[in-house]
Amino acid sequence: MTAAQESLPILHNPFHILGVAARDDRQRIVAAADERSLAFDADLCAKARADLTHPRNRLSVELAWLPGLPPERAQQLVDGLAANPAAVFRAEGVPPLAHANLMGSAVLALDPALPEVAWVISIVALGKAVETIAADSVLAEINADRAVAGFTEIKSVEAIAEGLRERRREYRECLRGALDTLPAQKLAAVTTEVAEIATEHGKAHPPVLVDDMIDAYAVGAHGFLAKEAENIRLLAERARRTAPGGAAAVDSVLERLDKVVRNWCAIAKPIQLAAAAKGTAHGLSHEVAGTVRGLGVSLYNDHTMLEASQRLVQLLQEAFEGLPELAERVGDDARALEGLARKKRNEEKTKPLHDLCLAALAAIERDPNTGESEGRKVLDTGKPLIQALAQGGLDGESIAELEEAIAITLFRCAIVVGNANKWEPAIGFLEEARPLARGKELVERIETSLATARRNHRVFGNLQPITSAPGMFTLNGFGCMLYGHSDPDKESGSYMATYYFVFLFIPVFPICRYRVISSGNSYRFLGKAPLRTFDRVHLGISLGIALGLFLAAVSR
Repeated sequence: MTAAQESLPILHNPFHILGVAARDDRQRIVAAADERSLAFDADLCAKARADLTHPRNRLSVELAWLPGLPPERAQQLVDGLAANPAAVFRAEGVPPLAHANLMGSAVLALDPALPEVAWVISIVALGKAVETIAADSVLAEINADRAVAGFTEIKSVEAIAEGLRERRREYRECLRGALDTLPAQKLAAVTTEVAEIATEHGKAHPPVLVDDMIDAYAVGAHGFLAKEAENIRLLAERARRTAPGGAAAVDSVLERLDKVVRNWCAIAKPIQLAAAAKGTAHGLSHEVAGTVRGLGVSLYNDHTMLEASQRLVQLLQEAFEGLPELAERVGDDARALEGLARKKRNEEKTKPLHDLCLAALAAIERDPNTGESEGRKVLDTGKPLIQALAQGGLDGESIAELEEAIAITLFRCAIVVGNANKWEPAIGFLEEARPLARGKELVERIETSLATARRNHRVFGNLQPITSAPGMFTLNGFGCMLYGHSDPDKESGSYMATYYFVFLFIPVFPICRYRVISSGNSYRFLGKAPLRTFDRVHLGISLGIALGLFLAAVSR
């Protein structure tokens, strides 16, 4: 047995020192003390005898021993403690107090070189055992042993409860002593895993012993965490100062910051989990998380460093998973940055189409006469581009933005084409733009312009511009005059009239048609139109009659 194992609390219990059981009577205890004093420290044996025979002292000894276990089973477990302490944690059928007393000593005997998982299993088992100790059950177990041994039974459960409080202090000291043997990194890993299991990842309050263990851990880690929190703040400030130098200048600082933050959170995680389980927050963790998040916001808002901001958000999500109240804000940040990243990834794909639209708008600004050719170019090139991008997996939102860009460009082309009185191509562009438009305002403008273009095409579509009004005169009933009133347009107040050569004020030869606005005896000429079929027939008949009269006159 090693020196460490010899110091195990249960091996210093008077029952073990004298080699007696909880069911042995006073006579057997005295005899065992006399016998042992011949080979061991006589004063130690005398004290052990006094503790076991004095009613007031005996209770604390019983609570520190193995009440409820048969003597043979109790001796077997104590004897095996030194040889294989880890086996104690797997023992079955042992009452909670007896099991906690055994494990409290066994944890001190665990080899620091044992794997982390072995330490975690042992600590969790000890915490559960301590949590399930019930004073009334212990009272019954002790009184059962006393009844056999002939000692006065305990009447009040309050005495048991007081003694159990002392036992819990003993368990805390045993666990603290055991954990002090672990290297810092292993201690953090073991404490973290214990906290995860005991708190159900921050959702349930841990057993009291585990809670005390984490509190003690937090006290020991506070100095390190406070110092490293300041280092994190300084690294964040350095990143802000170097940001004007570009992404390359910031990357090395962020690399260092990433390592420091992850190491910091590995140490702080058990504290975070315990705080979350209690419905509280670890203030220092929130300060550090706020520092990192603030840096991410600054790098994007001030320097448009999207990748650096995304890296910091990922760091927050991975390193601070023990802070559920931070998850929502960081999740919002992640979604916003992903949207920006998606837009940036799409910019290269969509640039040809945006360039096409911008070039068309610039061209019609320079020369409105190019409106029809530019609009046709946008249709012939832009729509196939969108189809190819959609087939290539471009998201629906980006496709909609591209279609809106084409709709705006076609709308502008339609306006300049319509201003040149080319209503048919203007209508075609507007009809193509309408299903591509997304914005409510743009849709309304297109529909209004389309209605106007269709009316203008109907009213003015076949008109030719004129530089001056035709002559309106007659002499003795001969000359040129306007006759007729067809195709009226209420909006402009115009109508179609036919320009005739008149004979004795009788319209003889239709020359052409005009759209006019009459005002009293004067007219405003809007444009010239070709003759209708009726007018051409009229002209043919008139020419035929004239030719017949001419030939008749010649034949005389």
